Amino acid sequence: MPAGRTEQIPNRPLSGDELRKLISADTERLLSNISLLSPHMGYGRVGYEIIIRLHVDNAQHPTDTSYIQSKPGTTPAVEAPPLDKPSPKAAAKAHRATRSVFSPNNERVRAGLPITATHRDQDGSTVYSEIKYPPDPEREDTYKQEDGPAQDEMTQEWKLDPNSKQPTEVEP
Repeated sequence: MPAGRTEQIPNRPLSGDELRKLISADTERLLSNISLLSPHMGYGRVGYEIIIRLHVDNAQHPTDTSYIQSKPGTTPAVEAPPLDKPSPKAAAKAHRATRSVFSPNNERVRAGLPITATHRDQDGSTVYSEIKYPPDPEREDTYKQEDGPAQDEMTQEWKLDPNSKQPTEVEP
């Protein structure tokens, strides 16, 4: 490194694109842990809902909720949730995954996203370069999956019988 050149690695806020990539990876992780989505499972009728709630440190938009529900389409098996007149064997299951980001650079390293470093070149100009570390999934992972509270909220919202037998483990 030439004399007088100091590299700085600021802990810049996550961009919307970086946050989208983190949410996408966590969503895939959540889906891979749901036993009801195993390849050997089949459903004659199904309805589903995906909710993404963001709580951000931004005075203009401190919270944001986005959701999408399944809608009847080209296949009669897909319906809007909750199912209308479900059979006595119908079951509903909810899953929730959460993550808290305390350090944007820590999340970038954990997920293998590039970090921007800056330094002043000899001519005084600022030079930006990207540093990319190999993904480190074990690095201070704040991902949590909790099914109980999500199940209770869904049961109340969809007015389901809380005493009905809900699936816990799926047998092959």
